[in-house]
Amino acid sequence: MSIIEADACGSRPAPPLADVLETRHDHLISGNTPAAQASSVAPGKPLRVLIVEDEALIAYVLAEILEEMGFAVCATEATEAGAVTAALQYQPDLMIVDARLREGSGISAVETILRNQFVPHVFVSGDRLTSLALHPRAIVLQKPFLEADLARAIQRALGPGPT
Repeated sequence: MSIIEADACGSRPAPPLADVLETRHDHLISGNTPAAQASSVAPGKPLRVLIVEDEALIAYVLAEILEEMGFAVCATEATEAGAVTAALQYQPDLMIVDARLREGSGISAVETILRNQFVPHVFVSGDRLTSLALHPRAIVLQKPFLEADLARAIQRALGPGPT
């Protein structure tokens, strides 16, 4: 398991919004997006992402950010059962999962999904998940986080596994 500490509450100041937008625009035009850099599917075909988040506004913002990064959001689910069903139906290339859900557990959903096949995943949580028994390749991103933190977590999740 790998934990990424978000810089949102750290001492490093956030870059000016104009710089962030210019960088994002340049990446989108050049195709130099996190999805393009980490893509293991056919060139030009975006990676499919399943979002598991029970807060509708957070799920919406995550979907917008992921699509701007070059990913295709195949489904957004708010429950453990919905996440498992969506993973079987859509066969995502990546999952972004809230660890705690109102109905069920994101962690339990991922455990169930991984029984069929490994899917790279990033847990997002306001809680520390270090004491929980997570898959060794799980990436944990602490809330609140910046878009750059999410991009870094995704690249680590999609990178080569332990040898």
